[in-house]
Amino acid sequence: MGFCDLHAFNMALLAKQGWRLLHNPHSLFYRVFKAKYFHQSSFLQAKLGSHPSYIWTSFMAAQPLLKAFLWVMGLLVTIFFGTIHPKRTFTVASAYRQAIKTNDDTDVAEHSRASTTYQFWHGLWKAQVSKKCKQMMWRACRNTLPTLLTLGGCGVPIDATCKICSQSSETLTHALWRCPLAFAQCSTNEELQEWFMISWAVWDARNRYVFDNTQLQPTTILSTTLKYLEDFKKVVKSGASGFLSIA
Repeated sequence: MGFCDLHAFNMALLAKQGWRLLHNPHSLFYRVFKAKYFHQSSFLQAKLGSHPSYIWTSFMAAQPLLKAFLWVMGLLVTIFFGTIHPKRTFTVASAYRQAIKTNDDTDVAEHSRASTTYQFWHGLWKAQVSKKCKQMMWRACRNTLPTLLTLGGCGVPIDATCKICSQSSETLTHALWRCPLAFAQCSTNEELQEWFMISWAVWDARNRYVFDNTQLQPTTILSTTLKYLEDFKKVVKSGASGFLSIA
């Protein structure tokens, strides 16, 4: 879908519901929420209140994003006076871009290494590797890969011991770097793009072993991955379309 930050995407979807509360005053959706939560004001001025529902709490979480979006569009003052320019409409994509910008601005204000962080993410998404590889690396950096220890922490009744080596709990670091299967791949001093692809291949091999009981040899993983990366770069360089996959 092209969305790299799922939290920002979720906020954009919720902000659209807030837009509906501003733009459709005659709908049943609007009248129910207005009667319960902001009967003397607009959604932009509404408060969370006491004992709010989960839906209302979610809408209020996106209220700052909607305000920021309207301010950028030059609509905030207009809406407070009760009119909306007919040619200016809300889109989830534009709200998503605003959410990303807001997050970036917050990072700049609160993080002394914001420039380094930006360069890292920029380098990750610009790397000449497949999209599925970049998605996996992004999830790894955000610590959202479903490792056994993570699943156990979410309430899944599962043994967190690594299924491949049985030497340690399967944390993200163990799965991609410390496990003997991963260590055999990452011991060489390769370029960043090769490291991306090798890490993806290690995670893919782990999934095959856990779910399909299929074990690949480290030498097979390395040779297949480097061949795949070489073919992928040729496709990108030639401008051809298509998607390669490891068999």
